[in-house]
Amino acid sequence: MLLTYDKSYDEVEEMAKSFHDYIGSLQLQAEPSTISDYLTISQGIYYGTLTHFESISDCIRQADIEMRSVIHNGRNGYKIATEGAL
Repeated sequence: MLLTYDKSYDEVEEMAKSFHDYIGSLQLQAEPSTISDYLTISQGIYYGTLTHFESISDCIRQADIEMRSVIHNGRNGYKIATEGAL
């Protein structure tokens, strides 16, 4: 889990891309795996401002939904939900 503050959407997306590229560049063996020869990363991200209407659990839950969507659609990527998703 990564929590940040004072970051723009573009900065958050760049962080996700950087994590993805870094993990891929390591080429760590994923044994035994029927999915990939190498370790991959699937990221679900919630981008928004925590208000009194939301709890941190709601934000984590939404990020988890996005991660599961990435896994369901082929793994090894990221998906960002914005404030309207909760």
